[in-house]
Amino acid sequence: MESTGESLRFDILGNLPLELVLKIVDYLSFNDVLNCQGVSLTWNGALNCDPIWRRYFDYELPDKEANFRRDFRGFPIQPCNYKQKVLNQKRILSNWYENKFERFVVKENFLFAAYDGTTLAAYSDHPKHGLLVYRIERGKPVRTQYLPIKQRGTCGVLTNTEYIVVVLWSLFIIYRISNAKKPVYKVAYILERRKGGQVGKVDNFRDALDGKYHCSVISTLDLLRIDSDICLINNTIFIYHAADRALCAWDLEKEELILKKSSPESASHFRHGLIADKEQVYFAAECISVYSSQAELQYRIDERLGFNSKLLVNRNLLVVPGVSSISGFDKYSGQRVFEMPHNSSSLLLNPRLDILYCVIDYTCDHLVLTAYDINAKQSIWEKISDNLLLYDTILVNEKCIIIPSKPELFTLIDTVTGNIVYSNDAVNNCKFLLARHDILICVDGNSTFMYVYS
Repeated sequence: MESTGESLRFDILGNLPLELVLKIVDYLSFNDVLNCQGVSLTWNGALNCDPIWRRYFDYELPDKEANFRRDFRGFPIQPCNYKQKVLNQKRILSNWYENKFERFVVKENFLFAAYDGTTLAAYSDHPKHGLLVYRIERGKPVRTQYLPIKQRGTCGVLTNTEYIVVVLWSLFIIYRISNAKKPVYKVAYILERRKGGQVGKVDNFRDALDGKYHCSVISTLDLLRIDSDICLINNTIFIYHAADRALCAWDLEKEELILKKSSPESASHFRHGLIADKEQVYFAAECISVYSSQAELQYRIDERLGFNSKLLVNRNLLVVPGVSSISGFDKYSGQRVFEMPHNSSSLLLNPRLDILYCVIDYTCDHLVLTAYDINAKQSIWEKISDNLLLYDTILVNEKCIIIPSKPELFTLIDTVTGNIVYSNDAVNNCKFLLARHDILICVDGNSTFMYVYS
């Protein structure tokens, strides 16, 4: 006969159907689920399924490959697909925080670079002019292609892996991937910006590739700025013509213009009014318009906010810096969430947490970086510059702010506490080019240094 103690012992989680296990997990944090998996092999198996771990996966971060034997040693059973993805994302964040990286030197001077988490596209002017394509695989940059470009006047590069767009003053060279298994890019066609804010295909794009095409620039306002006048979302490229006050959207796959919108003459030449995340495009002129990736208007914010700096967006908010105040809106509905005064010279927004970072320039040698909790409506920390070059501050991820510093290459600061985590030593006279996802790139004029954190 069973004793009373043994009769009361019953493995609740191990004997429940998956639907009820998911309901229980709704009340548990990420660390709670990890701890529960350590209770027994039965619990480990019950919680080792994609529906549970998918809810912790950050779709804003790239889906980097994971090596089970290298990355998850010590696990009693192989983690399910989404658990591997989630732990891999956590590992990359931890590597940034703990300064774990591999450094690679490339004997080309990158002028512009774009990286979407999979494909790194870079335009180099030394020793040759052209487009270099890399894949970051297993923590290493692997060059897959070199594409010569003789046409001068490069303004920037965009990529989403399926397409690479090289911006050459009034031209856009559109490269399309031709083989997904062995990524090879070929020129699909070339777009040209025309008077009146029009966009159209160039008939003979070989002349542009050979450097024989005449790029007509209407005025200095017509020169594109890669961070404020052009963005790539899915298979659509949005272009803002400041000189003509016109916004265009071109479907790269269908090869057709799907949006042409002009702003009234009274609208200012706003140079920071076009940004995108993975879901929507946000455009500010006389008001704020939000579009889908297919250039369908989602909503408008008709308030005249007096734009003063670059629009900011994270997973919840659209933040609009004005001349004397900052306004925040729900990025899906356009409803106002907050408003606060400011006198900042530049702003950053945490990609996951609703924390705003304000750089205030009191004097030339007295810069202050302040973190402001939007929900609590209060400042949470403040950092006064000494050897930190706050005007070049880069927000890498939810945990790390990189600030160029002297004599070091950069100083990494915790986004939540404001504590200095570490300083990375400089390499010659390097300057920052890109810091995103799992790579940091800096150049010294002859070589490019890649720090890979995956």
